Amino acid sequence: MNGKSAVIRGVLLDIGGVLHQGSEVIPGAPGAVTRLRDAGLPIRFLTNSTRQPKRRIVEKLRSFGINVEPEEVMTPPLLLAPGSKRIAVRPIS
Repeated sequence: MNGKSAVIRGVLLDIGGVLHQGSEVIPGAPGAVTRLRDAGLPIRFLTNSTRQPKRRIVEKLRSFGINVEPEEVMTPPLLLAPGSKRIAVRPIS
């Protein structure tokens, strides 16, 4: 670093393997998310899975005791949509 202190403006958390592994919550994950929220940090939850709709991902995280809102979960289709319009990607017929 150049002597300036870094400021954390938000946190990106991968879901699979960081917050849960399959049907098991990673020990300490719910508490860690709570501490990040208590610190006032915006959080986004990321996944590269296309197997589950966002609502199922949110339900699963909540079932593990992780406080999450649907708009905080980022999935591949959600992230790809703005770019696909910009580069003129169209569905295959």
